[in-house]
Amino acid sequence: MRRLQALYRDDAAKVEVYLARYGLELTPQRIQECAALEGTKDPLLASSARCSVCGQEIPYWIVKSGTQRIEMNEFHIPCSAAGTQGHFSVNPIIYEVIVCAGCLFASALRSDFGAATPASREKGLELSGPAKQRFTEARESRAARLEGAAPEALFLRPRDLDSVIVAYEIACDTDVWKLEHNMPGARLRLGADHLRVYTLLKMRGDDERAPLVLEEAHADLQAAYADSEDPNVGAPAAYLALAVSIRTGRSSDAAQYYQILRKLDSETPEGPGTRGVLRWCKMAGELWTSWRAGELG
Repeated sequence: MRRLQALYRDDAAKVEVYLARYGLELTPQRIQECAALEGTKDPLLASSARCSVCGQEIPYWIVKSGTQRIEMNEFHIPCSAAGTQGHFSVNPIIYEVIVCAGCLFASALRSDFGAATPASREKGLELSGPAKQRFTEARESRAARLEGAAPEALFLRPRDLDSVIVAYEIACDTDVWKLEHNMPGARLRLGADHLRVYTLLKMRGDDERAPLVLEEAHADLQAAYADSEDPNVGAPAAYLALAVSIRTGRSSDAAQYYQILRKLDSETPEGPGTRGVLRWCKMAGELWTSWRAGELG
């Protein structure tokens, strides 16, 4: 990272963009491409939270609204971003995941963390003492993932692509722990985080690992839908299972989940409590139409 900073004469914006796009692997062509990019305004807003497990204060960053033109993949995960209004480009997925340096609790859900100020109503996860102890005792297994990653990039700015992948892998470990403690929505979250790892691996060009992670996501999402009793969990699980089935060439599975969502759409009345469910159903119809028309890449 120091060499990159020297090449860009400590231009933080150029370093940030390079790391987010390419990680720590330096090539002359990539260095020149990033050097020619315009946009110097910082799109990131600094904030802090408190770990729900160990109580440590954690710095994190939010991509300011309206500073990026974002392209989403079929899993509705940002796969590329272009800075607007003079801001440099940064994909929100890079900073979405928050990692505690103390116990290595990680999550892309801000609601999993408490507020840094005690007066706030944001309390984070309500955890029992034994649950916290079990998570803390398993820290070494999560720490093993840090080999080959730059720790400062995991917890601070700027973040490189390789470190972000590690951060989401630790988030998957956290999801498994949630699942073991029967926390609501844990299986769906595990599938969603596996899809984030897949998206990042594709961004890095790792076509060897990416399909393996996609298979894990498929199994998680199938189980999440099968176990769901709440449509607010079942609808996104079915949609994402549909999208993964299409991506992996499982035509019969895709047709099954599409019919499930069509039926859910016809049986769900419109109202404030059903908007999310109906939105997933609508997106399923759009995805199905695009796929059948051969428009998916």
